[in-house]
Parts: sequence; C-alpha cells; structure tokens
Amino acid sequence: MERDALHRRAIADPSSLSQAEINAVLNWLSPEDDERICREKGGGRTRAELVAYALSRPEELTKVECHLIMRNLSLAEEYRRESENNNPAAPPPPPPPDLFELYARMEAALDVLFASYGTASLTQQQLGEDAYWAVWAAAISDDEKRAVQVARVRMAALRAEARFERERHYAGEVLRIKRELGTRWIKDMLQEGFDGDGGGDCWGFVCFRTGGYHHHGNGDEEEGDDDAAACCWERFQKYYWQTGETVVLEWGSGDRLWPLFRTVFVSDAALDGAPTDALRTRFRAMVEAGEVPLGIRRDGFIVADDAAIRSDQTKRPYALREKGRDSWLPAPTVFVRAVHPDFGASPLSSVQEQEQQQAAEGGNEGQSTFDDPMAGFTGEVTLALPKVFDFLHFALFFPQHHMGGWEAVYRQTKVPTRFSAGFNSANSAPTYASSEVFDYIPEEHPYRDRRQQVI
Repeated sequence: MERDALHRRAIADPSSLSQAEINAVLNWLSPEDDERICREKGGGRTRAELVAYALSRPEELTKVECHLIMRNLSLAEEYRRESENNNPAAPPPPPPPDLFELYARMEAALDVLFASYGTASLTQQQLGEDAYWAVWAAAISDDEKRAVQVARVRMAALRAEARFERERHYAGEVLRIKRELGTRWIKDMLQEGFDGDGGGDCWGFVCFRTGGYHHHGNGDEEEGDDDAAACCWERFQKYYWQTGETVVLEWGSGDRLWPLFRTVFVSDAALDGAPTDALRTRFRAMVEAGEVPLGIRRDGFIVADDAAIRSDQTKRPYALREKGRDSWLPAPTVFVRAVHPDFGASPLSSVQEQEQQQAAEGGNEGQSTFDDPMAGFTGEVTLALPKVFDFLHFALFFPQHHMGGWEAVYRQTKVPTRFSAGFNSANSAPTYASSEVFDYIPEEHPYRDRRQQVI
C-alpha cells in the first residue's frame, strides 16, 4: 500500500519527505489548507509567524490560536470547511452518489476492514506510530515543538479561567436565589429583636480567653514571648470574625444579619486556665455592671482555651468544606466551649417537672418513667467554632422551640467532631449534626422542614 510505503520511507529517512508528505504522516491538513486557515483564523499570520508569536507572547494566545499551533485535527477540518463555505471561488461540493454505488462502496470498505483484522492491522498501526514519531523528531523544528508546549500550557490556563468563570456564575446565581428566598429563622430573629423585647440592636456572645497568654517554646521563656502570645490571640480573633462571616452569609438572609453581629472579647491574664465557675462569676458581674450590651447572649458565653488560640487552623482562612473532599464533609476548624452561666441555679427541666407531677399523683417514688435528656450535662459543651454563629445562637434565642434551648445544644454536641457542613433549607432551623436530629421533632413544628440546601 502507498501509505505503508510512505511510513517506511519516513522511518528510514524523514528528511527525504516533502512538506505535503510530512503533513500526511502526521495527519495534518495539506500545507495549502494549513497556511490559509492560519491566516484566516490567526490574525493574518502565517504558521511561522504564529509560532514566533507563541514563543514571544505566550500569555496572549487565544483559544483558536492554541488550536492552530497544536494542529487540532477536528477543529482544523471544521475551520477548513468553514473557509471553503465562505469562499465564493471554492468549487461546489460533489453531488451525492447513487445509492447503489454507495452500497457497493460500503461493502468494499467492510471487506477491507475484515481483511485487515489480525496481526497485519497491528503491524500497520505500529508502523504508523513509528513513522509519526520519526517525523516529529527529525522534521519538525525545535521552535514549533516549543510552541506546541506553550500552546498546551496556555490552553490549560484558558480552560481553568473558563471553569472559574462558570463556577463564579453558578455561585452568583445560587446567592441570588438564596437572597430572594431568605431564611425564616433569621427573619424571625430580626423581627422579634435580639434582646427579646425589641430593644437590642446587635447579637453575639461574650468570649473569654483562658489560654494563650504565654508563648510555649522548647525551652525557658525568652524575651518576646508575650508578643508571640499576643500574635496568637490576634490571629484567633481574625479567624473568629472570618469564620462567622463565612457561615452567616451562607444563609439566605445572612447579609441582613451579619452586619449586626458583635462580640465582647475578655482577655485578662488572671483568667489564664480559670475554672468554669470563675468564668460564670465574672460573666454575671459583667452583666450586672452593664458591660454586656443588649442583644448579646446572657444565657450562654464562649470560652477560647489555649488549644483553640494556638491551633494551626487559625493560620488559614476557614472554608465551609475542605477542597477535594466529599462536599458533605466540613473543613477542619477549632473547637470552643459554650457555657451555661446559671447552671445549677436554673429551673427544673421539663423531665424533672414531669417526674415531680408523677410523684404528686401517686406514682412510684424514685422510679421515673421518663429519660432525662440532660443526664450527664455539666453546664458546658464543646462545639466547632463555625456552629457558634448559627446553631448555638438559634438554640439560645429560641429556647421554647423543640430545636432550641440548652437541651438541644447538649443533645446535638455530644460528639463535637460530628458537625455538619450542609446548610438546611430556607424554612429550616440550623442544626449541629445532620438531618437525623429532626427525627425527634413533631411533624407540626414550624421548623420541621427536612430538605437540605447544599451550597
């Protein structure tokens, strides 16, 4: 066959091939078609000029120019057909063949195909590949080879830019829809007022610093340790604000809620390693002295200990999900403590009230038919920092709801590391774990919606 002879000659002596034969071995367009398309699609440049342009200004290559340099065969054929259709001097396409003639051609092609099965076809394929690489190595200039590599890199960058633009557009559409729908629990919070009486103009927490006052080095403390400790505390606060903003703005009405967020940070070396009871005493004194603004939670406060303040997670911005992992898995973060300020002095729980009523009605004394959901509660819980800004605040703001109050906080945070990266739908309340926490909520509850909105 003529093509086999061409391949063998290309392997034996690539320099003996004409440009047309080189293009045939490499499955390129004819030199004439190639030059015409380069001029039409490459800004009037010849192929040599296009190669030189790629080497001198690779960052300015367009998608079409990259395809021309890499000689994308399918697109080159498309460009060629487009060029012929736009060229009035081009000959008209041949008339369609007679059906009987077309059938005869198909039978002949099938006979050739069946005859090529076996080692002969494999030999021809290997011969074609060997000829391709022999010509590529010997007959293609180094400049064109470098231009092809440059075009591939530029093409990858253009694809990345296009992908980023698609993702940006998608995120914008999702945000627009979320803003239109809003979020029910945030709307309710804004309507009721943050202090419960409509007088508070902010929301948030008091946050006590109980660690990170001294730099932990390998040896004795040195000069500058206090500065290093102060840097850790400053870094934690920045991480705290960035995390809160990221979480709240993910909710549909978050853009209305976040500007009103406040935090009273308490940093005092006397609180280094302070026990919880000492923090409760300090908190109550702050409330009595008017140091806690209206709207800041008075039924709970936050504690950032040494581990949270010195955590390596605060060295990088918080993201809702870890890149490259399952979209439902949350990104790593720091953990803080939420403390009940009046633990031990609060009224009886609903279960305790039912037990007393049972005893008053003549029930078996000391034998309760109810399971206390607060059994084991010590007045504080550990939870992931991101859930402070939606789940914890919601639970304390709406204690009358089945998904609110310290009972819900304690029940959902029994395993602190099992927190969800998903955001519930516009008509659902924020949760700590997963949608399974809805199982104990009555069907008629206003925040019963189970749907998940994955952003």
